[in-house]
Amino acid sequence: MNILRYSAFTVLPLPNSSVPCGHVTLVCAMHLRKAIVATDSLGISDYVLPGVNGVLASRRMRRAWRMKLPVCGQIRRRSLASAKTAQRYGAENCSEARIRSDLAAVLTDWQIPLEPEPLQVAATPAR
Repeated sequence: MNILRYSAFTVLPLPNSSVPCGHVTLVCAMHLRKAIVATDSLGISDYVLPGVNGVLASRRMRRAWRMKLPVCGQIRRRSLASAKTAQRYGAENCSEARIRSDLAAVLTDWQIPLEPEPLQVAATPAR
């Protein structure tokens, strides 16, 4: 976190487009107002919004990475607003409160009670 805190921006290179990891790093970067360059992979595009809080690059295109890194630096330098947008996105969509709310909605949709029913303990006959 300390390295991320004092970095100008975050780069998240993944081995291929089907690797679904790095989300914690992205959320931390957002909360710390860091622009992001990340591999366009499963789930990452749900977090990185091109032109808003970062840029996405194909893993196969090394040239694209070389081109995107300066763009991310420009995003960071020119846009405290972009960094604030990233932080706001993280706070609104990646908070514990939001996760609880989303989970409650799923449980309600599936008709699963939010509060478990009390356990029924069978009475044992007195001796």
